[in-house]
Amino acid sequence: MANKPEQNPKAPTDEELLAEADLLEVEIPEGATREEIEKLLRDADSSLVGPEELAPAFDGESSADKKKREAKEKADAKKAEKAARKAEGQSEKEVTYRIKTPVEGFNGKSRGVSFSDGVGETTNEWYAQRCRDAGYEVTEA
Repeated sequence: MANKPEQNPKAPTDEELLAEADLLEVEIPEGATREEIEKLLRDADSSLVGPEELAPAFDGESSADKKKREAKEKADAKKAEKAARKAEGQSEKEVTYRIKTPVEGFNGKSRGVSFSDGVGETTNEWYAQRCRDAGYEVTEA
């Protein structure tokens, strides 16, 4: 993916885009531009429609948009907290997230996590949040 200066400082990094592609199991063609990758991800993500996305919230913001906004705000707060800890020289503990699928007994890979009997674990906070946004039960192990 060609790196070019970002105009929006809040735009995801190239690494975040590639992680999203992995999470959504989207194949990125070699030499694809950032715009092409973003379009592939939008198309893949729009195919993941749940009941909440079908009915917009009363405030004009769909529940999916609200979830995304809240997740982004939470992630931004955690980034700021992480930066503050780093500035203070504190080490960061690694958290393991236990994720339970909505389908009991599921075996396989979904949203970047391998599951056995409907339960999977990851230390990747971003994957855990994506699973939580998709209706999976996520707890700290």
